Amino acid sequence: MLDNKTNKELIDAWDRGESVWSIEMGGLGPGYEQCIQICIFELVRDMQDKPLPTEETWRDWGRETITRLDKDLGFSGAQVGVAKSIAHVILKDGYQATIDKAHIEIPDRLIQVSKNYPRISDAPTPSASLKGGASASVNDTE
Repeated sequence: MLDNKTNKELIDAWDRGESVWSIEMGGLGPGYEQCIQICIFELVRDMQDKPLPTEETWRDWGRETITRLDKDLGFSGAQVGVAKSIAHVILKDGYQATIDKAHIEIPDRLIQVSKNYPRISDAPTPSASLKGGASASVNDTE
C-alpha cells in the first residue's frame, strides 16, 4: 500500500499542492501527462457526489469540468478519454483501492504528481514570451 487516502483526503492533498500517487496515462512527456492528471483530479472533485456514468451518460459525464479546464489546457480527445477512465475508476472503487491495484498490476506506471506543476497561472503565454524580437514562425511579420 503506497498511500492511505480516501477520495476526500486525495483532493485535500491535491489542493494543498502535495505530491500524490497516480497512474501514468500519456507517455508523451511531462506537459501532456500533467494535463491528464489535472483532469483526473478535477473530475474526481467535481463528480464525487454525483451518480457514476452509465453507458448512455458516459459521453456527457464530466463535461462541465472538462470544458472549464480545456480553456487553459487545450485537451486532446485522447487525454479526456483516459482522464475520464481513471477518474471513473477512482470514484467507483476508491482512490486507495485504485492505487493499490495499480501497484500490483502496473507498478512501472505509478507516478507522483502535484497540481503545482506546471503553474498554469504563472506560466508566460506564448505571445508574451515572444515579445522583444523573437518570432513564433518564419511567416510571422510582427
